[in-house]
Amino acid sequence: MFVEQPPKNIELERTVLGKLLSIEKFEIQSKFIDDMDSSFFYLAENVEVFTAIKSCIEQNTLASPIHLIERSMVDDNSLTDILTYRFETNQKMSYKINDLKLLAYRREAIHKANEFICDMMRGEDVVNKSEKFLLETESALTYGKKRKRKTSKQMMKKSLEDVMTGACYKNLVSYGVPFLDARINHERGQTHIIGAQPGIGKTAIGLTIVRNGILANKRCVFFVKESTKEELFERMIAQNTKISYSQFKFNFQGLGKNEQNRIIQHYKIFNDAWSNVHFFGCDDYDHSLSQMDEILSGIIEEHGPVDLVVEDYVQNMPAPRWMKNPPKHEVISYNMEGLSAMHKRHKVAGVTLAQLNRDINGKPHITNLKGSGKLEEEGHIITFLHRERNTQPVEGKIPTEIYCEKHRLGAEFSDITIGLELPGVDFVEMPHYQKSDQPPNLNKPKI
Repeated sequence: MFVEQPPKNIELERTVLGKLLSIEKFEIQSKFIDDMDSSFFYLAENVEVFTAIKSCIEQNTLASPIHLIERSMVDDNSLTDILTYRFETNQKMSYKINDLKLLAYRREAIHKANEFICDMMRGEDVVNKSEKFLLETESALTYGKKRKRKTSKQMMKKSLEDVMTGACYKNLVSYGVPFLDARINHERGQTHIIGAQPGIGKTAIGLTIVRNGILANKRCVFFVKESTKEELFERMIAQNTKISYSQFKFNFQGLGKNEQNRIIQHYKIFNDAWSNVHFFGCDDYDHSLSQMDEILSGIIEEHGPVDLVVEDYVQNMPAPRWMKNPPKHEVISYNMEGLSAMHKRHKVAGVTLAQLNRDINGKPHITNLKGSGKLEEEGHIITFLHRERNTQPVEGKIPTEIYCEKHRLGAEFSDITIGLELPGVDFVEMPHYQKSDQPPNLNKPKI
């Protein structure tokens, strides 16, 4: 459930900054700065320039291009781009600032709506939340004219409704973590490789992505070799109910009545959506590329277009029969190239889970992927899950770092912490986690 690129106007941002830097009176420059915030700017370079200007104002100094350059407060290239825009408009500065503000609130609306969708997936009522957000946003918009305020509210409401109904989503993969979903732009025909060491949660995040796809009414296919179809379905129920898989699998009668009812309710939810998901476990197929392609073609022919395909995992796929005792890296290269071609040919968003080499010290990187050459070549997006061996749960969640080392749209990111929530083994947000929150116990957590 990835959003399109957030609403922005880079030219407008540069025009406003250029105008600010052309002002020769401190009082006027200070007045405009007081009405602005760094969130009004989308481009990181523009945020940097605005922060530098604001810093000058806070020191009671007029911010001029020469002043910023002499003190090495901004990059010269960023400033050059901005200064080319400063005389390109006659519109009043206050209107331009308000336009930037509106774009900032629309970006916030998309982020909030992402959160609401995740809440809805977990069965929460978000009507009051969304109404409250709209009221807060309306009061924050400070357009000078009543008509402008009304238009702003209508645009905000439309942005929120578009996200809530899925109208602004063109991408098909959701971690269920709004901050990530707004950053990764995964389109049809692209391959997203997620690498992690054993036990970190590759299958768990694959299930999370499939579950979110099902709940968003997307047709999903999940190929996995190390579990049966029944086990996958039950693990997905465990994720959604936040109940230990082993508990309701082997000790259902020992659960409380509320927990039993919750499991039954979610069985019904996923059974209703079952026509949109196709699980293929170790009891269904031989995990070969040719059979996966054949299965996918059959599903498309019978049910229509498929939105999302998850493969767990590429290094587990066998060599084709015509290869006689090939080296492992050649098998991985062949299968990875084939998976990428399959995603493009069938126009599906592909998520390929991948193993790492075991001799890794510290955070893994692209070179640590087994068969890394072909994986790096074929992957449009490459992200990694990582946590230290002695990481302990914090408030029932095991902090896990996720970071992107390749993105063909240039949206790499790092140092984002998500939580592997116990006992359901589901990835969720941990927005306020700090490493200092780690308890002193050094025993490896059991998942």
